Amino acid sequence: MAYATVENLFSLFGEEEINLLSNRGASQELNREALEAAIAYAASEVDSYLAARYAVPLTDPVPPVVMMVTADIVRYRLTSGDVSEKDAIVARYKTTVAWLRDVASGVVSLPCAGASSGGASDNVEIDAGARDWTCRA
Repeated sequence: MAYATVENLFSLFGEEEINLLSNRGASQELNREALEAAIAYAASEVDSYLAARYAVPLTDPVPPVVMMVTADIVRYRLTSGDVSEKDAIVARYKTTVAWLRDVASGVVSLPCAGASSGGASDNVEIDAGARDWTCRA
């Protein structure tokens, strides 16, 4: 499941930057196919972290924070040497990965269905049953 759309990328980073990233400056036209492939790869990367605590892919409604981190990963993965603000993109990616690690380790939780809650436990529960200890003589 894609956690972000091309329109989400436009909203977060602007059409001009996404157009530049999608075609690596070779053309003025948006390469939607390249963007959708990058979104799929980024969603897979997000799932690799979330799978430690959640059933993936996440089902709708996906928390907005997952869309944002997916978009940050897309942007980072499509960034090449011709983007002037590369340092900021790299820093944002590192923050995103740190957050995903926190989710995987349980420091941060997602507010979504399928999340582990304090009331539920992944522990095994054993019921030994009852034993009648009356003496038969």
